[in-house]
Amino acid sequence: MCLWSHIIIGWVMAFIVTSPYLFLNGSLCLHSMDTTFLPYYTIIVLIFLPITIVTICDTRTLLYVRNSTRRVHATVVIGQVSHKRDTLLIKITITSFITFLVGWTPFFVIQLFNKIASIPYGLNVFFQILLPTSVLDGVIMLISTNQPVRTFLKQVITKRRDQV
Repeated sequence: MCLWSHIIIGWVMAFIVTSPYLFLNGSLCLHSMDTTFLPYYTIIVLIFLPITIVTICDTRTLLYVRNSTRRVHATVVIGQVSHKRDTLLIKITITSFITFLVGWTPFFVIQLFNKIASIPYGLNVFFQILLPTSVLDGVIMLISTNQPVRTFLKQVITKRRDQV
């Protein structure tokens, strides 16, 4: 239930965040008004909001790892197992953040400065492929490293297979 609520909240938030583009400067153009705030809104939505969300999630993950390490060290005499686990979690967090930056930065810069015409075609195609590849990498990393997500997906796939 929590997963479905997060998906629904994500879609609602995406619609709310993108609605100024749709209604003021998009295909609907319901109001043909001077939209001087739109470039500032673009900077906030395309740069600061995603970076803030990723930073909050990564910080929360690192704090969870730190608290978990303290609990494990207090109960386990041998710290080698927890050290490997902590190192793996920190590597995953850093890798996901770097993947996010590498995948999304070209898109942010192109959208921010609206310089799509001055980019060579091959480089533009590469940037267009880089974005979904980074998202796919994040999803694969989430599935491969998160046991509850793997269990949930396994149950969904098994349930679908049993219904067919």
